[in-house]
Amino acid sequence: MKRIAILAIGRDVSALTPGTPLYERLTLYDSYHTFIHVIMTVGAPKKIMIGTSVVVTAGGKSFIGAFFNALRVAFREIKKYPDIKLVTTQDVLYAGVVGYIVSLLKRKPLYVQLHGDYLDNPAWFTSKVGYGNRVMNFIGKWILRRADAIRVVSQRLLTQIVREQGIEESTLISIPIGTDLSIFSQTENRQRSKTLLFVGRLIPEKEPMLFVNVASTICKKYPDVMIGIAGDGFLKEEMVNRFNQEGLSSRVTFYGALAQRELSNVYAQSYCYIHTAGWEGWGMPMIESMAAGCPVVTTDSGCAGEAIRNRETGMVVPVNDEAGLVLATEAILNDITLWNSLVENGKKEAELWSLKHLAVVNMEWYASVK
Repeated sequence: MKRIAILAIGRDVSALTPGTPLYERLTLYDSYHTFIHVIMTVGAPKKIMIGTSVVVTAGGKSFIGAFFNALRVAFREIKKYPDIKLVTTQDVLYAGVVGYIVSLLKRKPLYVQLHGDYLDNPAWFTSKVGYGNRVMNFIGKWILRRADAIRVVSQRLLTQIVREQGIEESTLISIPIGTDLSIFSQTENRQRSKTLLFVGRLIPEKEPMLFVNVASTICKKYPDVMIGIAGDGFLKEEMVNRFNQEGLSSRVTFYGALAQRELSNVYAQSYCYIHTAGWEGWGMPMIESMAAGCPVVTTDSGCAGEAIRNRETGMVVPVNDEAGLVLATEAILNDITLWNSLVENGKKEAELWSLKHLAVVNMEWYASVK
């Protein structure tokens, strides 16, 4: 494919930190195209090079300041790199607004990305994550209809956007976020305990309290089962209190937010991963878990139905089905043949969603710009 220059607007500051998933993805992407990444974040402005690509934070004393600084920096960078072919945005919210304004005034194609099913989602409206979600919902849909191309992270989300937002399917493409299997697949011969694992932010969207209910029910029935929680968030205290009330605190380990290689070890030592989210864009931890040989029990959200197929590559139950999650987890605990089958099939399935493979698809999408 022909190498092009791309202006990318995002909000994830981990792009600056070597070893993070985003930094590693940007390193791989640089082998295909030159990216000028503008990161909307508060604090002092920073700038690093990743190969031929550049990552620059807008900086600012407040979120509003960071927003307007991102606009200013984006116009500055597009002036420095006049060969930029397109503008892409991490979302259709605040990054989307910056990208839309720049693309409109500089007459560049706008490629937006949708990493979650938050538009018109009542759970997102009441979420404590984000600013002015109802207003941004309107703006997000407005920008979505004006984008030249839209990337979503699952076929489920693509179908939903076509059905609910009336977007032409020809405008959309489904490209999940790839997983670096070199980190998660090196897990042979690890000693596994019967640990039920939760991975993710401890916020309402991920339904960690549903996990508490499921894990508590199972632990009361199986005295050799333990609980592991990898992630952090404002619901941690409530989870701790609930486990204390259930008399299970001695069987629970809160790992906190882990680096990728540490997380790989936790997957490799656990017996199954329980994904409880009520709504999800893709669900990368599910792919990571499969790659590490840790079977997945999930609600019918995110990559369920694509990467996770019931009793083939994982166990899938309806959203918010606590009893179903308990039964599916018990099936894995009690049937070693099923557990082994899910391990082997899961590892093979994870290969199809690798970073290396999906990066090529993603970069070809950018290269298709007219």
